[in-house]
Amino acid sequence: MLAGWIRASLASAIAQLTRMACGLAVLKIVVIQLGVEGVGKLGHFMNLLSILFVFAGGGINVGIAKYVAQYENSKAQLDRFLSAAWTYSLLASCVLAVVFIAGAHTASVLLFGDSQYQGLIIFVGLAQFTFAYINYVTGVVNGLRQTQAFSRILTIGSLIGIIPCYFLVNTYHLSGAVIALVLVQAGMLVPAVFELRKLVKVRPRFITHFNETGQLGQFSLMQLFSVATMPLVEMYIRTELARIAGWEGAGTWQGVQRLSYASLSLFTSFLSVYYMPTLSALTDGRKIVKYVLKTLGGILLVFGVVAVTIYFLRGLVFSILLSKDFFIAPDLLRYQLTGDFFRIGAYVVGFLAVAKAATKIYVVCEIVQSVLYLVLFTFTSHVSGGRGVFIAYALSNFSYFLVCFAGLVLYAKVRLKTVN
Repeated sequence: MLAGWIRASLASAIAQLTRMACGLAVLKIVVIQLGVEGVGKLGHFMNLLSILFVFAGGGINVGIAKYVAQYENSKAQLDRFLSAAWTYSLLASCVLAVVFIAGAHTASVLLFGDSQYQGLIIFVGLAQFTFAYINYVTGVVNGLRQTQAFSRILTIGSLIGIIPCYFLVNTYHLSGAVIALVLVQAGMLVPAVFELRKLVKVRPRFITHFNETGQLGQFSLMQLFSVATMPLVEMYIRTELARIAGWEGAGTWQGVQRLSYASLSLFTSFLSVYYMPTLSALTDGRKIVKYVLKTLGGILLVFGVVAVTIYFLRGLVFSILLSKDFFIAPDLLRYQLTGDFFRIGAYVVGFLAVAKAATKIYVVCEIVQSVLYLVLFTFTSHVSGGRGVFIAYALSNFSYFLVCFAGLVLYAKVRLKTVN
């Protein structure tokens, strides 16, 4: 297991480092060309894209990984499931595209105060068909635990997508930045097509099966709350920050958030690619709890080292990744990194609910996390102004981690009592 953990970690790290570098390159280009204010406005589109990239095709990426791992040794079941998942993904994408097209004008007015960005919102809504296919393929790849294939998809795709980014941002400004962000994700389409053909011999058909549709629907519900709660809360917070501290203040917060997402993605990728499928395959309660605790300790130790390094090298980190003019007070960065530390810890425990398809528990946890953040931001922003968002981030993630860990303790007591 240790050798597999190391191989998976290395493959995941290479892919995520490439993807992270490409995402940060786009962010730096935006900072240079559009300034911190441009980053603030682009933040809404970043949230929309994060929602779409996870929920495109119904948000069944993790579900596909789970059931492909489960049916790996049964060609008939795997063929049936892949066909059902293909149909589900295509229909969900069609529904999502209609929603974006119909609501583009309203969304533009609500987010930016005018309708000039509705064309970009429609473009993003149509781009999710590409995201849906990529999610389908990576779900299959992760289910088969083909970390090398997953690494190739992310690495090659990110490099393909980054090539035209400078030209787009420099020429078309905010619109070009949005297109550039889409291309960084959509570039994975090319390697995804080749990897799927190599790994799976069956050809998905357009067909529905009631049992598989119900199974996938649970994951859609989980991802719907996952992508429609926190990103929407962040959109609200960004709009309030723009009112309190201007778009430059919102841009400063957005820049720090993007750096957090970049570092967190290295760890969440490992959780999705190796940890979650392995956890899904375990059935013994004692082994499950032991594996979760072992992973939690390892992840928190490594992330703690990364966070401390970022803090002490903050001047160099921000000047290289953003710009020399970008500044955040050291105490606020401490709040951000503390929040990240407990957030990744909560992810490790929370993936247990995903791995065991515990839909109700997962949905409740997502709502609790978002409500905590929103309530604490509302309070701290009244007391500390724009600084309050960083304080709220740390407090909400710490509280959420405690909730998740309490849930793990309860799960361990129930499962072990059942065994005994």
